[in-house]
Amino acid sequence: MTQAKERSTFMKRQIPMHKREAIKSLVAALLISTIAFGPANSWASHDNNDGAYESTIKKIKHVVVIYQENWSFDSLYGDFPGANGIDNASAESLNQVDRLGKPYSAQLGANNFIRISSAAPQLSTPPQPINTNVTPNVIDPRFLNGSNNLIPNTLLPYEAEPFVQSGDKTGDIVHRYWNQFSQIDGGKNDKYIAWSDNPGLVMSYFDATNLPEGLLAQQYTIADNFFHSAFGGSFLNHQFLIAATAPVFPNAASVTPGSVATVDSTGQLALDANSRPIHDGFITPIGGVTPRGGAFDRNYAVNTCYSKNLIPTFKHVTDVDLVPSQNDSNPSDQSRPYIPTIGDRLDRKHVSWKYYSGGWDDAIASTLSNPNPANPATVNNLFQWHHQPFAYYDHYAPFLANGTRNPRSAAHLQDETKFLSDLTDETLPAVSFIKPLGPNNEHPGYADLFTGQKHVADLVSAVQKSKYADDTLIIITYDEFGGRFDHVAPPMIDQWGPGARVPAIFIGPMVKKGYIDHTQYETTSILGLIEERFELKPLSTRDAQANPLTNIFVRK
Repeated sequence: MTQAKERSTFMKRQIPMHKREAIKSLVAALLISTIAFGPANSWASHDNNDGAYESTIKKIKHVVVIYQENWSFDSLYGDFPGANGIDNASAESLNQVDRLGKPYSAQLGANNFIRISSAAPQLSTPPQPINTNVTPNVIDPRFLNGSNNLIPNTLLPYEAEPFVQSGDKTGDIVHRYWNQFSQIDGGKNDKYIAWSDNPGLVMSYFDATNLPEGLLAQQYTIADNFFHSAFGGSFLNHQFLIAATAPVFPNAASVTPGSVATVDSTGQLALDANSRPIHDGFITPIGGVTPRGGAFDRNYAVNTCYSKNLIPTFKHVTDVDLVPSQNDSNPSDQSRPYIPTIGDRLDRKHVSWKYYSGGWDDAIASTLSNPNPANPATVNNLFQWHHQPFAYYDHYAPFLANGTRNPRSAAHLQDETKFLSDLTDETLPAVSFIKPLGPNNEHPGYADLFTGQKHVADLVSAVQKSKYADDTLIIITYDEFGGRFDHVAPPMIDQWGPGARVPAIFIGPMVKKGYIDHTQYETTSILGLIEERFELKPLSTRDAQANPLTNIFVRK
């Protein structure tokens, strides 16, 4: 039995009855039929001037981007029929090694696993999954037998069911900039376990083929070679979604020195004598080696951090590690680099757009950037402050310097509930970004998979039942990999990434039906499409060079 096949030897439980019925109802609602998937096509050329492509995208009057959370392609669609899935994993990627390069398969034993953190609980090799939803964190008993022995071999890909279901919450997994660069290990993908804080969960996956979004993927187009644009987590990839680059924290080394990471001569986090990182941070060190070689020329913000423009309720106005407002307003400002966003480009062309975020209204009422914040705060505790990328920029800061509400921000950054009312009122903008609230965004740890997938399917259904059905392209994708394994080596474009493959599903009457697109795309490909469609200038070299989704459309 091959290692890749060994992953599937555990007996699968049946999906619970209420979820089976929900799936059946969804299938009926979406009129999904049985689809035969053809063989993989060769990679498409990146011809942005293809006349057929240009003609097709001109038929798109509305683009809706639904941005979900934290799953690699293999961890949801590694068993999707016809896709480049887990069975294609190389022997090298399945031979996971520690941070010093020694195979874990040669280190089997009890209580001997050296994690990147010395925090409890102590793990064995193979490592047990950790439940991060309790304090203190504990070994997750759902993956153990009656004798408290680990059931799956967590050194290889294994299906999370039957241990947990798609409606259950699993533990969270670290997903940070330097960690992921090291996990990829030059394309070998053999250090996913080594650089994780929850190593027993890294190789786990669900088969989402018949979950709500998977059903949509069967009906329309799914891309199996779509990478998230930047190494690491949600913060940086949200920035790439709207600006195609990383934000800057001027003078960070003097303002907040504890926030600057310590890197070594290979561009990785420097290790101590126990092979643990000496100091991670959310800011790059000027002069420090980048993942691609060369040196960082600025203090860039790359891991989770918060903006002075939208201060969370758990922070303080005086905190020195709040990121200064990013300059999208004044190209002549010599003290701050000029970083335009896709919002700025759309505004200049008078193209309507909105970023709809779940829980936004309560967040605006509660943020400490509000001169009169709600007391007590009304914001949902699963509102993610760092998932609001436009708020980090001058033009879209929720409040002006005098404390009044910024009308430009208010016109574009709105609550997710407004998306549905805009559909009903027939006032949908040309470009919509939708960021669901925590319970609906599929983020492992605080959210389950099934609830978020059902939420996305409901949003899609709402569009399909509206007057906009015939001219809308819907894009469902994920901000990043969530710390989970993917077997495909990402291309190395620059110091930012890309990171691993993530699912990307394309829906609309202009999209190929029952199709698996093997073309190389990344998050900034979405920007490329928007720029091509509305004749906008690219934001950076990344979106200028990214394939603008040339192969997802029916050519007529």
